[in-house]
Amino acid sequence: MYVLEIDGVGRIDDGVNLTPGRWHELQFDWEDSESSKCRLSIDGKPTKCKLPLVRPSVNGISYVHFQALSDEEDEKGFLIESVEGGR
Repeated sequence: MYVLEIDGVGRIDDGVNLTPGRWHELQFDWEDSESSKCRLSIDGKPTKCKLPLVRPSVNGISYVHFQALSDEEDEKGFLIESVEGGR
């Protein structure tokens, strides 16, 4: 439903960057259904990033999908320690 793109050096947008080689906690907060936006916090700090709704769903979100978009094999990849649902 929402898309967050992170480039190969950890850039997101609006000056928001992740440090490669360091653990980060990303939190996604869905606002009310009228605004159709998702707010992103990194390491407990809110960012200015508001992810737009790109694929509406009548039944809401039921899974998360992680996908590397590199044109070639990415031998470094990324590591996800855990995914936790809220509310």
